[in-house]
Amino acid sequence: MTFEITMAVVMLVSAGLAVWHAFATRPQHEALLLLIPAAGFGYCFPFVDVNIFGHYSFDGELTVFTLPFHLGLSWMAFYYLALVLAERLLGQGAGPIKLSIVAGLLFGLLEYQWDLTLLAVDLMALHVPSFAPYPYDFHPGVPMFHALLGFSWVMAFACLRRAANQPLAILLSLVSLVVIPLSVMACVPLTEPMITGLAPKLSRPTQHVADVVHFSTTFAAVAAIAGLWFRFLGRRLVDPAQAAGS
Repeated sequence: MTFEITMAVVMLVSAGLAVWHAFATRPQHEALLLLIPAAGFGYCFPFVDVNIFGHYSFDGELTVFTLPFHLGLSWMAFYYLALVLAERLLGQGAGPIKLSIVAGLLFGLLEYQWDLTLLAVDLMALHVPSFAPYPYDFHPGVPMFHALLGFSWVMAFACLRRAANQPLAILLSLVSLVVIPLSVMACVPLTEPMITGLAPKLSRPTQHVADVVHFSTTFAAVAAIAGLWFRFLGRRLVDPAQAAGS
């Protein structure tokens, strides 16, 4: 319980710093476009994945509707930290695709370590058979999936930051960020039998290579689709005159 409280306090402080930094360094509409979809996704996506798909579950006493009460704010803090680090690493003038890729990779690493911690202290449990060795053995699908989420979030921001209708841009960003990964997770029951059936026939090194190839190609395709979708939304919502003048 002590660790759970400490973790919640750290996450809430991190989220507060993210909010402060976003509004201190960016226009208000950009800060809102970054923070609201990030926090909203952090509550909506896990709620569906935990309560409907049942891929994992959270344990502990500081939960609301089966989720840690600070979960969405924690995701928001990790998202924003990954973006700021990517901006510092790449410098000014980095293109949206490069920024999205680097921020996505950083978010994948941050989220992966957080999952390892939650699993190690029994605050989270996974119920996907092919992920059984995790966290005691490396499973590339977890950080790769989170990298996909980070990539999509930054792409949404890059494409919609100049939208004339900001409330609509925020709403479409949030809905898209929830629907895209849930569509991926909905395919787990279809692919899981193939993965669990093939895994015992492979050596551990070969299995890791197969996992990397499988998840990297799958998530790369989903990332490309997400990028095209957000570019499509951007062309529909961005005022051409405003975009030309910026």
